[in-house]
Amino acid sequence: MMGEQPFGPIIDIAKRYWEFAINARIEQLENDLPGTQVARAWETESLGKGWRCRRADYYRKSPDGRVLRWTSAEVHWTAETGALFISGGIADLHRTMRFLGPPAQEAQFIEQPLGKSVPWVAFSKGRIYDSVYGAHALYGDILQKWLELETGPPGSGPGYPRTSELGLLDGRGRYNHFSRGSIYWTPTTGAYWVSDKCRDWWVFRGGEASYLGYPVSDASDDGVAEFERGSIRLSNGAILGEYPHRRVVKSGTVHTPDGYPVNGWSELTIFSNGAYQYRGSIHCSGAPSYNVSMAMAPRFVGGSNDTRTWVEYGDVEGSLVLGGNLDHRWDSGLVRDQWIEDNWDRLNSCDYAIILRVGFGPEDFLKVVGTILGIPFAIIGMVVAAAFLGEHGPKHVDICGGYDENGNPKVIVVPKGEQCPDDTHK
Repeated sequence: MMGEQPFGPIIDIAKRYWEFAINARIEQLENDLPGTQVARAWETESLGKGWRCRRADYYRKSPDGRVLRWTSAEVHWTAETGALFISGGIADLHRTMRFLGPPAQEAQFIEQPLGKSVPWVAFSKGRIYDSVYGAHALYGDILQKWLELETGPPGSGPGYPRTSELGLLDGRGRYNHFSRGSIYWTPTTGAYWVSDKCRDWWVFRGGEASYLGYPVSDASDDGVAEFERGSIRLSNGAILGEYPHRRVVKSGTVHTPDGYPVNGWSELTIFSNGAYQYRGSIHCSGAPSYNVSMAMAPRFVGGSNDTRTWVEYGDVEGSLVLGGNLDHRWDSGLVRDQWIEDNWDRLNSCDYAIILRVGFGPEDFLKVVGTILGIPFAIIGMVVAAAFLGEHGPKHVDICGGYDENGNPKVIVVPKGEQCPDDTHK
């Protein structure tokens, strides 16, 4: 007959299947686990053994199914999992983190050598562990890194979580603290574990806001912990040193564009912690004497309203001057400039202009530099080395300088009062 819906009652029964499934699970729990913590989870509501929620109004919808709640317990139902029970701190935390999705299982327990076992529940998008540190959630790449490292006995890797995932002030990174370290994550670096000792030193130095940036390798208490702009070396938990990244820019032999018998070379070494060393030499091979200027300047892609030029002024004496100095040499030593630390990523990836001129004063020479770089000379910050890094550096560390096996400058940061490595000095 037109207008009748003979399948309506069947549809109603199907819609209420979840209610019967939840009640069936409750009855099973009451019968199988009388007097246990699980059974007592809803007795705090003074509903007593044998009660039932028969009306749909007592159930709440969730994005994936239905959930029935008490003060410290819940039964979740989805078509894929059926009715699953969670309770205690895990249920309490899950109520504030619904994005984890419904439970995929009921609580599992990890036996501990000493103390009570640790319950945990896997949800569709993460896990919650309820250890001695309380209930905390793991999800996403941090969870995957934790599972990768936690391969031995329970709690043998980073250990159990001490926090749920939290965000950092820069808005870029996220982390979980664990009983033996922390895992940090950013969209560009991924997730990496840092041991307690290494993390404490890194945080002491400024953490993600320091020149080191975020970790890019897992870090134990032995070995090298790599960061975005440097590394930390440890042995048995002791900090051996902090090594900023370095770039060396060498000019090769440079001649003047106007044919003067003058040539030279320069070398700029910059470090991610803001240190630099500028050195070089200018030689006269003719008879007259000349005032000379040599500069090295970064060529930033797209230009910049804030840049630096490393400049050396001097004079070279030709063969007409008896006993004159044919060469002008310079070495700034280690100097620190905060601008280098702030602009390290650009300085480490750009090209550099090398400029040698004869007979120019400082202002005229900077105009030449500005013309070559395509920017007004007034915005060029001219660097003239005058102070060593140790005089202006942080008070809680010492700076060690030296040269590597190739003769290039290097910088090592050590805790205050510690000795420098054998091939360096303060």
